[in-house]
Amino acid sequence: MQLLLLNARLALHLKRLSFHLPSLKLHLLALTLHLLTLLFCKITLLLTLSFLLNAILITCPSESALEFVVAYAGHDAIGVSSVRHR
Repeated sequence: MQLLLLNARLALHLKRLSFHLPSLKLHLLALTLHLLTLLFCKITLLLTLSFLLNAILITCPSESALEFVVAYAGHDAIGVSSVRHR
């Protein structure tokens, strides 16, 4: 979390500096830092969802919870199910 705040502060300072010194390199560096921050947030969100799925499996080891996880894991990156339903 501290890394995220540091990255955001650095991007903000670079953005302010880029208004005073309009340079393409500074704009690109600020954009790169912003995109890295977004990527870090996405990875954190995916890890959180993974932990939640594990918690569902541990607390509800019923057949319906397992079917839910199998159906969820069967979806690929574009959201198309690769698991055949009965």
